Amino acid sequence: MSDIRKHIQSLGLLVIFVALAFGSSDSRTAEQMAQDQEQKAQRQCEDKITAFVMSQEFVKKQLKAPASADFPRFTNEDVRVNYLGECTHDVVAYVDAQNSFGAKIRSNYHVKLQNQRGTDTWTAIEVQIVGR
Repeated sequence: MSDIRKHIQSLGLLVIFVALAFGSSDSRTAEQMAQDQEQKAQRQCEDKITAFVMSQEFVKKQLKAPASADFPRFTNEDVRVNYLGECTHDVVAYVDAQNSFGAKIRSNYHVKLQNQRGTDTWTAIEVQIVGR
């Protein structure tokens, strides 16, 4: 009987320990959590790499052969991404893609786009492609 009692006590202590651990897993206040969310949204809003990648999607929509598109790397010296404020970016770069005759040509592009704050949704404000 004493062995069963010891097991029950051990099990009871384990349940209490687990309950305390899960109950106090996040001791941050609601204000701190809201502040963390705001900082995350701001980082996402200002993310230049994501803006560059999203600009490519808007450019592809206007190409004759989007599957043939080759874009430079973000670190390429011909790539410029400027954060304009209010989740808006200005992207200047180029794309090598096939034209309607099948020849691969380089076209410079300028995309002004905006992130819907705190989401993965982007909107193209302006898309200009020169040389296609």
